[in-house]
Amino acid sequence: MGKLNLKKLAIASAIFASAFLPASAVLADGEGGSNTDAYFIWDCSGKPCYHHFNKLKSPEEGINYIKDTDSTDESGNGVNYKVGQKNADWVFASDFGDPTGKTSEYYIGDADKPDSHGLSIQSIAFGGGNNSIASNLDWNFQVVIHRSSYKAITVGDRADDYTYFPSIWDFNYNSNIDVSGTTVSNPATIMAYIKESTIKIKTSDILSMTPLNVSASAVTVSKSLEGFDVKFNSDYYDHVTFELKGADGKTYYVMIARTTLDVHDIIQQGVEPELLVGLMHPANTDGKDTYSLVATTVKKDGSKTTEVLSSGNFYYRVDKNEKVASNNKTIECGRNLVCSWYSVRLNNPRALTGVYLNVIKNGSSDTVYSGTFSGSNRGLFWNAETRKVTYD
Repeated sequence: MGKLNLKKLAIASAIFASAFLPASAVLADGEGGSNTDAYFIWDCSGKPCYHHFNKLKSPEEGINYIKDTDSTDESGNGVNYKVGQKNADWVFASDFGDPTGKTSEYYIGDADKPDSHGLSIQSIAFGGGNNSIASNLDWNFQVVIHRSSYKAITVGDRADDYTYFPSIWDFNYNSNIDVSGTTVSNPATIMAYIKESTIKIKTSDILSMTPLNVSASAVTVSKSLEGFDVKFNSDYYDHVTFELKGADGKTYYVMIARTTLDVHDIIQQGVEPELLVGLMHPANTDGKDTYSLVATTVKKDGSKTTEVLSSGNFYYRVDKNEKVASNNKTIECGRNLVCSWYSVRLNNPRALTGVYLNVIKNGSSDTVYSGTFSGSNRGLFWNAETRKVTYD
């Protein structure tokens, strides 16, 4: 599957498109395309520091790679952006306006900023790491801002190589995974679909890839013409860390986390904040009638609320002010895959630590456990501060 020409998507495809993208990423007339005009903004002690980029490539043209040393402050506050700082975002030049008198929260805050394109990392598609930060699933542009020590491996992204291929892997997906600066306790993460047994890794300068925390029979790693094929011999092994030996003499680490959940946060001006969670399951099964989502919301004060959610009517957004209901609870979401959709209300995201997400089989109770379909332990965790989704 090639990249989609997003300007040509029909309204009939809006359910599919909105399912995989934050509401803020809806393509507006005159925005996006070649030489996109946008500001990268970061927090400078409450003031907006920024750099103006007016020649960003569109997703069809490729990913924009920018050195952090090129992200110099143009606001006059004098603090250049460095990878690793918190609170940064993208804003179209047409939305930026006059920053005089504005605080950084006007552009970066959860509910107050203009329509922009956040640096949140989605459950499967991401490219940021210890030495980079990436904007992902953006209809207008994709950017990786990186340090000089940035080093990446690539997840094979040809649909024909897989039995199950999530659409998100082909929808403006940044398949380059930053492994630089990783350790065994802090590896880079590749999110993969649990029913796809083989993940293809493309790399030219990694000499070996060795699983660390499983038995020798759990995972088979084979050399390929492009790098390595990693075959999981059982669905039981849902997260495995690998040691990578580089031709440069350095050691890197990556964890392949296998799940069934596709998580997007929708935090935007004028829209009730929520997590939109898709349960991916094979197209010949009916996940919405078999499983329920368990969402445990954790507040900063330590209190927790657990909800067991059924897949309800799915709402897709035409724009930020209008929602259109669809009676379809499932939607095609990749090769041989359909998704059941759930909405987890966030209310005030700033009051949250995050949300744990897992899936139980219907019929489970306090005394009867009927099974899960989302990995072991507590499943996925959405971090409210970083807006990252991690495996727990």
